[in-house]
Amino acid sequence: SITDLSLTQLLGNSVPTDVKIGNAIDQKGVPLPAGVYIGFSEQTIKGNIAAQGLAGVCTGFADNETRINAGTCGTRTGWALAGDVPLGDLPIDAFAGGTDNIKFDVVLARVLPIFRKFNSSVVRDVEFTLKDTPLDPNGVPQFADAGTADFKQQDHAFAPPGAIPLAFNFVNKIPTLPRYRNAYVDGVVLLGGANVPGRGVVPLGLGVALNTAMPIDDKTDAVMGIPAGAGHAQLRMAPTHHGIEGAEYGVLALGVSLKSFSDSSAGIATSGLFVRPPNNKLVFDPTGATPANILDLQAAGPFPVMPEGAKYNYAAVTVNTIPARGFRIPGFTTTSNPTTAVRVAFSDNFDHRWVVLADPNKVATTGFALPQVPGGTTDRTFANAGATLRSQMLVQTIRLAADPAGAPGTTLPYASLVEASNTRGDSITDHTTAFSFIDYARPTISWKTPAAGMTGVGAGSAMVLVVESFRIGATQMEDGFVKVTFTGAGCAGGMAESKMYSAMDKGEVSVTLPAGCTGMVEATATLVDFNGAALIPGVESKRTFTIQ
Repeated sequence: SITDLSLTQLLGNSVPTDVKIGNAIDQKGVPLPAGVYIGFSEQTIKGNIAAQGLAGVCTGFADNETRINAGTCGTRTGWALAGDVPLGDLPIDAFAGGTDNIKFDVVLARVLPIFRKFNSSVVRDVEFTLKDTPLDPNGVPQFADAGTADFKQQDHAFAPPGAIPLAFNFVNKIPTLPRYRNAYVDGVVLLGGANVPGRGVVPLGLGVALNTAMPIDDKTDAVMGIPAGAGHAQLRMAPTHHGIEGAEYGVLALGVSLKSFSDSSAGIATSGLFVRPPNNKLVFDPTGATPANILDLQAAGPFPVMPEGAKYNYAAVTVNTIPARGFRIPGFTTTSNPTTAVRVAFSDNFDHRWVVLADPNKVATTGFALPQVPGGTTDRTFANAGATLRSQMLVQTIRLAADPAGAPGTTLPYASLVEASNTRGDSITDHTTAFSFIDYARPTISWKTPAAGMTGVGAGSAMVLVVESFRIGATQMEDGFVKVTFTGAGCAGGMAESKMYSAMDKGEVSVTLPAGCTGMVEATATLVDFNGAALIPGVESKRTFTIQ
């Protein structure tokens, strides 16, 4: 389901891999996504691709019903996009500064021509079993067996005739781009596929358009070879094949913000349109003689507004006007932003979810409040059973239409989704025309300096902490700030705080040591809200050092 779109499902967990490519790259333990295969010449660098499964139905086991009820099996469509690419076509130079300084504009611009060398591989029905991902003592999921034990093996064709070339190359006219944090998104990713009954959308091709040319505006940059200029993007995709023939084609245009790579407080943010080609036919139009106008094709409408500023109160009491276990998006509106529902998904460390559908006309005011979970049941608004860590929270808007393949029409109201009607959760993709989401990751704080156990730290010097998924500031527009408290004979009751970044792109916050503190101290850095109250559950990090 495209409304369940996530990088975890598409790319998988990171797998440490030794990468050697000619004389240009020789790196140990590179964290490659599990969903990526790579080799150089006759050398296999990473020979398996792997994906986490989604529970569903199965028919190939003696105890099918038991497995289905327990959520320990599923049947999906396996797919891959693969091809041989000359080494010179790869944007290796973009990684010269390391993964922390990747030049994404260079990467995306250079990747686009590579798609013409790719093929599509599809296996219509893949049955698999499921088990919970094991955790280490700290509650962190462990994927050490990714691609080996416990995974269903299914080989894919790499080249024709088993795989099908991305032969259809056509130009799409992109609507006015969406915004995130007061800036237009950095580009658009086009994902072409087919909506297969019982299987969801199976990807068949890719396209990319950038928005990096200065001055940044509301259109994607002009692409060489497309006379129509800015606001147009190519998409290469294969026709339906290997068991999915006749399925409905769809083009997913994702407006993607890369702020999460340059701003540690920003989450992954996307706004997307899902349109169906007229008469379910693909065209061949590489220069855009008659570009497909995504805005006018069907009932998609404009890119949805991203659900910025969402707040959930994890506490059992009211905090900053939000009731216990309450959710709101202050300032959210459906004016010029047609929306059927707001979908909030809380995910614990096992990636088990609690999904809530809310009326978009109420999330800005009354919102919703979640009940306490029954005894003996894990509360998935928390990452662990001890309720000491927040869960991951994905906030999404969904736009549905009764006839998404027809002319632009009225967006389905919230009641049509949640009451008895022809729109059901298991057919939501059939009615989806647009959606947006922001991944509100769990906030963290860690120490950079001084080092643990360090001696001779100067009184009045600066301590540096790294904050992620938390926006530092002193007003209600931000999440809060950093407070550091001290214990120790020479610094009893000492306290320092900072309400501003010293290096926003790295999430660094500088806090000055109290001038009167001396000797060995234990410093506790805590994230607090804009009123100075500690978050619930608390987010803190301790460090011991000696002040001279």
